[in-house]
Amino acid sequence: MVITLLLITLLLLSISSILGLCPQNCSCDEYQLVVNCNNVKLPYLPPLLNPSIQSLKLSKCQIEQVDPDIMELYPDIIHLDLSNNNISVFEKNVFRYQNKMELLNLSNNNFSVIFSNNFRGLHRLQYLDLSFGRLQTIESNGLEHLTELLELNLSYNALQNLSFLTFIDLTKLQKLTVAGNQITYLESFIFKTLPNLRAIDLSQNMIKAIASDTFFGLNMISVIDLSRNFLQKIPIFGQNNLINLEYLNIGFNKLKKIEPYNFRQLSSLLELDLTRNEFSLLPALAFDGLFRLKKLNLSEQRYLKEIQVTFKKKKKKKKIHKYKKIDNI
Repeated sequence: MVITLLLITLLLLSISSILGLCPQNCSCDEYQLVVNCNNVKLPYLPPLLNPSIQSLKLSKCQIEQVDPDIMELYPDIIHLDLSNNNISVFEKNVFRYQNKMELLNLSNNNFSVIFSNNFRGLHRLQYLDLSFGRLQTIESNGLEHLTELLELNLSYNALQNLSFLTFIDLTKLQKLTVAGNQITYLESFIFKTLPNLRAIDLSQNMIKAIASDTFFGLNMISVIDLSRNFLQKIPIFGQNNLINLEYLNIGFNKLKKIEPYNFRQLSSLLELDLTRNEFSLLPALAFDGLFRLKKLNLSEQRYLKEIQVTFKKKKKKKKIHKYKKIDNI
């Protein structure tokens, strides 16, 4: 009888070592290899889960740190959600064994710095969410190992500047969101290492000026959102750049003046939003070259008094200017 009980105990222990132990109040699907511990108070990452798990959800668990030794136990993770925790710092090489991971959600945490080698090992990562945190600094080469990254969300942090060194290895990146930070200036060539970028959101920052070559090399981009900043001048859109841009939002800025030909290089533009700015005159040829434009938003122009409209007659090739006085917009 004693021998039988001992054998049963050993059998159970061997099974648990293979399948893992599911923490209380968590759900563990051993067939789908998914563990969901969302909203379960845990002091640290659970160390006794099935080592073959592919999806681990640990949102709102009050976790304060990510132990590299525990992460080492789960090399097959594809999706990891650590959002809405109290993580204040990441050790270097913490994800060095997660070379299969494709999605990492670290939003709503407390860390302020991304160090080099924080993401070492994540060679297949495609989606990284660092939004709604306290991030102030991304060290040069802090994202250098993320060569397969497609989408990066840095929105609603405390970033004050960006450097092209930040994005140096993200050659496959397609979507970049940096809305809701404290950026005041965009330097030249900052995005030149992002040849496949399709959309960038820089709204709700404090951007006052943009260098003339800021958007150099973005030949694939179709969406740029610069709304709700402090721009006083239309950015210079260089020749042969932004050739596929279809949507541009510069609404809710402080644009004082629009010059003729400001948008001439944006020949593919379909939609332009200039809502609520501070220019008083809309000159003739302001939108010259925008042959594909379908939607133009000029609402809430409290300072606009005069619109100069240009018509072209094909036969005479003569420009006729029409002036319209606007008292109330």
